Amino acid sequence: GSHRLKTAKAVGKVSALVNKVNKQKLTGKIGIAHTRWATHGKPTNANAHPHLSHDQIAVVHNGIIENYESIRKKLEAAGYKFSSQTD
Repeated sequence: GSHRLKTAKAVGKVSALVNKVNKQKLTGKIGIAHTRWATHGKPTNANAHPHLSHDQIAVVHNGIIENYESIRKKLEAAGYKFSSQTD
């Protein structure tokens, strides 16, 4: 079977996310929910956590990464691609 991470994201209230999840056919045995107010970038689905890499690794944090710009520049120089404006 496929061992890929699946996400459902919604901007706004948790009820919007619940509605979105209920419409998807998600399968699996483990689920993680995370809510976080945007600290960098606009509050959009692209900026919402988790941030995924190749649907195999997910990163979620609950704070401000003070040096995110220097980390991001270093990773971009190494060939990593980012799809969000946030830390």
